[in-house]
Amino acid sequence: MSDQTIRTILELVRDHHRFLVASHESPDGDACASTLALTLVLRDLGKEVVAFNRDGAVAPFDFLPGAVTMINTLDGESTFDVGFVLDAGELKRTGVDLTGRCNKLINIDHHPHSEHFGDIYFVDETACATAVLIFRMIKQAGWSLTRDIAVNLYTAILADTVRSAIPIPTGKPFR
Repeated sequence: MSDQTIRTILELVRDHHRFLVASHESPDGDACASTLALTLVLRDLGKEVVAFNRDGAVAPFDFLPGAVTMINTLDGESTFDVGFVLDAGELKRTGVDLTGRCNKLINIDHHPHSEHFGDIYFVDETACATAVLIFRMIKQAGWSLTRDIAVNLYTAILADTVRSAIPIPTGKPFR
């Protein structure tokens, strides 16, 4: 995916304050940990962030840094400047209608055949996990990579590669 797409996302982060970070219902390790990693990054930047998953932070990922802050319902009135939908494939997999809640919607995913939704489509099918795309954003922006963010990113990558048949073709995700 192009550096320009990442630059556009970084401009939205810079220019806005209230964010939603969501992923697919029945979250796997990549969905849950990527949500938490991006949430922690945005909070470290002083942003107001809601981490959302319809099913919450499920076991065995409920130990992850930030998991206790993930909510499983959204207030009927909640709106956001920017919404991130991570690892979902389809917008409906979040379990709620986010289109009216977010002024801008960003789809970040690594799955083939990811639905083309949102204002920004940041999908790279060659990435072994959505967490790799979150890491690319962090690296390009020069944001701090704290231990808690790193634990989430590592867990997401490990969960999506060990648990499934998605291979890691190189050591690149860990650099």
